[in-house]
Amino acid sequence: MNSKNTVNNFSLRKKLRKQKKIDFEFETKLNQLSLEEIISLKLNLIYDSVGDKVYGFHIFKNLDHLIKESIIKFTLSYCQSYESARRHLGLDIDKWSKLLKKYVPLDYLKTDKDESKLLEEDFT
Repeated sequence: MNSKNTVNNFSLRKKLRKQKKIDFEFETKLNQLSLEEIISLKLNLIYDSVGDKVYGFHIFKNLDHLIKESIIKFTLSYCQSYESARRHLGLDIDKWSKLLKKYVPLDYLKTDKDESKLLEEDFT
């Protein structure tokens, strides 16, 4: 993956809207919560749905990976190119390439023809 390639107008927000996982009302409510509240609520929902089966997950041990993956995916959604995202995060090319391979699935940034319709959608 060439670090100078564009991110093809990728937007996580648009991707989740297309998958009907979020809508304007959800975004409005989500925006009223702090990041800490969102993380706590998400963990609460996970534990409520699966109970003690999450016991061996070791959340605190994996926290670093969860945060890195989230920040990388946000930055790719926010920036117009891999190079811009890399510079935004203050990473050298070697470290950036390793992180992309580790945290971003090959098809994660895939866009299709239908996404062009979402680009025209009014989000207000």
